[in-house]
This record gives sequence, structure tokens and C-alpha cells, in this order.
Amino acid sequence: MAGSSVPGVTCNVFNTVINHEGSLFSKAWSTPGPVAVERCNRQLEIRFDGLHVGLVVRGKTGIGHAPGVLQQHADCVLPNGAPVGFFGDGGDWSSGWDRSGSSGSSGSSSGSSSQSSRPGPSASSNISGMNMKGTVFYYEDFERRRPQYVSADKAREVEAVSTLLLVTVTAEQAKAFTKYWQDRRAQPGDFYLLGHNCSSHAAEAFIEAGIVSEGIPGLDTPDNFYNQLANVLGAKATSYAGYLDFQRAGAGFTCYVYPTS
Repeated sequence: MAGSSVPGVTCNVFNTVINHEGSLFSKAWSTPGPVAVERCNRQLEIRFDGLHVGLVVRGKTGIGHAPGVLQQHADCVLPNGAPVGFFGDGGDWSSGWDRSGSSGSSGSSSGSSSQSSRPGPSASSNISGMNMKGTVFYYEDFERRRPQYVSADKAREVEAVSTLLLVTVTAEQAKAFTKYWQDRRAQPGDFYLLGHNCSSHAAEAFIEAGIVSEGIPGLDTPDNFYNQLANVLGAKATSYAGYLDFQRAGAGFTCYVYPTS
């Protein structure tokens, strides 16, 4: 990787760090971040201190990669390291990512975890992507319906690479971020492919917490929101790319990032 194409982002890529000016240099794992970011063999271990939240862009292989509109999905990471995300139609729709792996496919909206795998237009009984019931996934829901989002082994099987953007926040912002998702879980509302999708709800969480002040510029895609956060937050944002694995740790979760090769 020659350098960063997104200003303001530090990107950790196993043995190297790309600073936010875009220069590549070898360095030990000493970047500021959660309680600890440790290099164990080839994977990274990220332990959370309650003062960091995250945006995860599924299908994004690194900071220089811009996935297609239907090849991406957005989730968030709570201050305790727990993954959370917004879906439609019982979890079959997001802003992309097909349940079966082929574009233009069709299928029941009930789906199964083994079907929610590969990039592509999401399959659903509601082909329009409009006026569907929304739902918020917590770890248990990911584990059951989209295990490749929380298990590195499952992610590797279907090449589900993700980019995690960690953001430093205050205690008040962390509390408000968590509350947004608790409220949305209780009352998820409707899902629309445009305007009320995975990325627009992720953006609402960051806005409600006071981390950013404006919505996603242009089309509300996960990658556009990633770029917005990177440009606005600068050195407060750190990016990690690879296969993500969330493991329970006390009252929260530890996130492991495994390389793709």
C-alpha cells in the first residue's frame, strides 16, 4: 500500500502505519487509540476503554478502496466494543450485500445466516427497497444472521473484508452514542434503501452524540460517510482493515483484526 488517499486518517496495515499526511513508514504499534492496540502474531487486538466508537464499512478493503454502491454496508461499534447495525426487512436489506452472492437474485425475506454472505444487491421480497420494517442488530443477531460480520473465520470463507474507523470521543459523547442505538433498537422505524438505510442511521448516531454536526454529503452510502468522518475528525480517527472478529470480554467485546493475506 503506497499511501493514504483519505486525508486525516491513520491506517494500521500490519507492520506499517500510514500517517494522515499519506507517508508510509515502519513503526511499532504505538498509535493512540483504545486502551490497547496490540500486535499478536499477525492479528491486531483492540481492547476498548469506553472512550472510542467505530464505523465499520463492509466491503471496503482499505482507506484507498471505494466499493461499489451495492457492495458496501455500514455498522457501528459501541464504546464497549459491541457491534451494532441497522437493517431492513428482518435483516435482509442494508445498502448492499446480497444474501446469496449473485446480483438480481431473489429469495425469501426470512433468509438464513449461511445466505447472507457475498457482495451484491440485497435479495428481498420487497424489490423496491422502500417502506420495509427496520431492525437493529446486536452481537447475537449478527452471530445468527450475518456471522461473517463478527467472525473472522466466517469472513475469510466468503472474503468479507471490512474497514473499521475508530473515533476518539468524550464520555458524554460515548453515552449519547450508546443511547441512540438503545432507542433505535426499541423503536427501529422503517427502512428505505435511500434516506433511512444502514449508513444514514449510523450517521444519525454520530450526530446525536455530537461527534459530527451534519449528515452525509451526497448519496448516503457507507463509504461517503467514512470519508466524511475521516475529513472532519482528522487525527481523532484511526482506520484498520481486514477480517473482523468480535469476542466477548467482560461486559463488552474485544475486536481482532486479521490480515487478508
